[in-house]
Amino acid sequence: MNATAENPVNLNLVLDVPVSLTIELGGCQLPMREVLQLNIGSVVQLDKAADAPVELSINGKLIARGEVVIIEDRYGVKITEVIGTTSPALKMAVIQFSPRSRPRPSSSTTRR
Repeated sequence: MNATAENPVNLNLVLDVPVSLTIELGGCQLPMREVLQLNIGSVVQLDKAADAPVELSINGKLIARGEVVIIEDRYGVKITEVIGTTSPALKMAVIQFSPRSRPRPSSSTTRR
């Protein structure tokens, strides 16, 4: 079924379907020798710069990029770019995906 101006996609059919949202901060490769030496207090340096955008994926599909923020005592992500969708309805669904987790402007919100 193709969505057209006369027949828009009905997103209500899928709004309650659970999906897995993953936010990738970075990664690295370590020799097994270094992995076995990891202990409490060890620090692992990631391959991304501290100010580089993080990637948001749903079920393994990249959907957005954003900035890590701190909201009170929790991490959050401020969406800065929505990736690869030509569907305005899908783009709006991604932007509105989690309205409860949007950072509220306050003096306690800082960029990391």
